[in-house]
Amino acid sequence: MKPRVLGKQVKQAKKKPAKPAARPARKSTRAKATRPSADATALELAHRLALNSFADEVLEECSRDKMSLRATLDRFLPAVAARLGADAGLVWTRDEQLALECYESGRWSDDDRAALSRDTIRPAARAADGRRTIIAQPLDVAGRRVGVAAFAFKGNRLADSDTLAARVDIVCEQFDDVLASIQQAGFKQELILRLQQALKNMVFDRGVDDAVSALGKAIPLRDLVLIYQDDAGGGSVSYRIYRNGVCTHAPESRPHKHLHELIEREGPALLDHSRAKIAPVLGIAGALESVLISGLSTRALGKILATADNGLSTFGLDLLRVFAECVSQRLVDYNRERRHLSQFFGPAVINELLQDPSYTETYLSPRTEEVALIYADINSFTKISEQILHDPGKIGRFVDRWSAGAVDILWNNGGVFDKMVGDCVIGIFGPPFFRTTPRQRITAAVKASREILAFTIGLQSDPELAPIAASPVVPGLGVAVGLNLCPASVGLFGPNHDFTAFSSGMNATARLQSLAGFREILIMDSARAALGDLAAPIRDARFEGPLESPVKNVARPLQYHRLSFPSRP
Repeated sequence: MKPRVLGKQVKQAKKKPAKPAARPARKSTRAKATRPSADATALELAHRLALNSFADEVLEECSRDKMSLRATLDRFLPAVAARLGADAGLVWTRDEQLALECYESGRWSDDDRAALSRDTIRPAARAADGRRTIIAQPLDVAGRRVGVAAFAFKGNRLADSDTLAARVDIVCEQFDDVLASIQQAGFKQELILRLQQALKNMVFDRGVDDAVSALGKAIPLRDLVLIYQDDAGGGSVSYRIYRNGVCTHAPESRPHKHLHELIEREGPALLDHSRAKIAPVLGIAGALESVLISGLSTRALGKILATADNGLSTFGLDLLRVFAECVSQRLVDYNRERRHLSQFFGPAVINELLQDPSYTETYLSPRTEEVALIYADINSFTKISEQILHDPGKIGRFVDRWSAGAVDILWNNGGVFDKMVGDCVIGIFGPPFFRTTPRQRITAAVKASREILAFTIGLQSDPELAPIAASPVVPGLGVAVGLNLCPASVGLFGPNHDFTAFSSGMNATARLQSLAGFREILIMDSARAALGDLAAPIRDARFEGPLESPVKNVARPLQYHRLSFPSRP
């Protein structure tokens, strides 16, 4: 083991033994010092060299045994104190969890402990009991004070305090390396906690902003770019660009023209490991690039690009990796949350919900409101499946395409997708914000029913579905629709937190839909009354009725109207 300390002084002792070594720069507590002889200087340097080697060996053993800071100091302090000729040793510093702790060997009074815990300490002073001399030294890592070390010597040793202080300094130099690794680990853990706390913000963008700010205080970043995939937006790619910790570009506030165009061309493929196209578009040279990957798969969640004016140290790179891991986990949670909401709401509604940290309590908790309902069922679906399409794959593709189109129509008209029962799509108008009137809700439901019917008929032009229109088994593709306006309890229900509605009106609407024939839309009499004088966009609607029909499990016959339009929307 090669000792590290004493550089110039050791060389001077070997090459020029007759010349005394320079005295330490530490301020002496003695009124007048006597210049040591050359032999005394050489002997002192040899003593310090041995002390340096001894302290290094003790710490090496502790490191080899993978000891904690407390266990290390329990071994180090008494051993070094004995080597120094001191009868007690003490260290104030922060432990692995960055909690301030006092470690000691030998006897220390409360007054002495308190004096050594202050921001300003005396390098040499008499102990509180007057029987010992305390030599204290600040501990620092990269110029940053991280604690204090002190040793107590019997009697009045102020006369040789410079010599004792130089020896204590050697011990502290060795111990600084131990503290450096602990402080870096603790600093890293502290940053992780700050990042996790920031990313707990239910509003994703705000949480990332706070996390970038925390990272910027830890390492000197100039540029940071986060590009990520939105699982609920059809795989769309979003981004946030930061300069000196401040967000300068984002799609919803200040889009970056060239990056936006690149995303339009490349899509999610831009997140691939081999695609290094982002930095040139942004004009960022020498950017460090990290792909964000979920621990459960190799699929890219996003990318981080970062630059620093003077580059990053190994520790800085480690902190950047910590940031990437924290953001990756937040993206997993963010996309899980968006995927859950996307079962019911369109992208625009999801974006608005997620801007409110308490959106679940504010908008999605169960509440009773008057809502418009739509039940849309494919005409003759059983016959189409069994006698025309036959192949399960074709049937599945047909249902998947039709339901996706119907749900998009619901969303585009301000509706919520409740659920799909068999081949029947159920929609609710009003939630989650309830900013519209009951009349506006049923108007939107009527408009959506018209568009769903037109969309369904249009699917006959698909080559795979063309046999349906040509078959004598059914008259073509169509839907049977039931519309209603009624009070319902609406919100998240059940163990899976599904957004749905409950009321007797839901059952009545399902019965009404079952009465509808080929390409027929039926609307409850109460809903028709709520429409009043027709206005755009359903001014051309025609109503036949009122009609009445008894149905199973409903006490009174249903009163309704048959709704038609002279032309497609």
